[in-house]
Amino acid sequence: EGPESQVLDLCYLAWTHFIQGDIGAALQRCADSIAAARKLSQPYDLVVAYGNACYFYQFRRDSQAVTAAADMVIALAEEKGFPSWLSLAKIFRGWALVQDGDAATGLPLIERSLAEHRATGELLEVPYCISLLAECLAVAGSKALALTSIDEALAMSKATGDAVSAPFRPTDA
Repeated sequence: EGPESQVLDLCYLAWTHFIQGDIGAALQRCADSIAAARKLSQPYDLVVAYGNACYFYQFRRDSQAVTAAADMVIALAEEKGFPSWLSLAKIFRGWALVQDGDAATGLPLIERSLAEHRATGELLEVPYCISLLAECLAVAGSKALALTSIDEALAMSKATGDAVSAPFRPTDA
C-alpha cells in the first residue's frame, strides 16, 4: 500500500521549495499534502504527509509542531503496521522532548527508535537521524558522544552516497 500520487507529489514539491530556499512555499505544500491526505483518509497517505511534515517542522525548530505530527504518525503507524515510519516518528518525538527540556526521556527514545529504524533495513535517512541524536546529546551535555555520532553519520553518508541527509561536523568543537 503506497501513498496516492497527489499526496506524494505535494510532499516532493514541498522538498523542492525547501531546497530552493522558499520555506514559506515548502510549508504551504506540506500543509496541502496533509489536507489532501485527510481528504483521502487513507492511513498511509496520512503517515507520509505527517511524516514529511516532521522534517519541515524540525528544520524550523518547532518542537510543538514536531510533537503533533510525530504523534499522528506514531498512532497510525502502530495501528496499521508501518514500522519504518513508526521508528522515524519516534526519533522526531524524542528530538522534541529533548528540545523541550526532557533529555532523560527523549534521548533513550531516540536511541531505541534509531535501533528499530536500522532494523527495518532503512539506510538513506539514518545519517540524518543520527545527527538528530548527536544534536540531542550535545544539548544534554554529552559533546564527545555527539561528535562521535556525527562521525558515524558522516561515514554512513559516505558509504551509502546519501549526501542529502549528511550531517555537518563542526571543526571548532
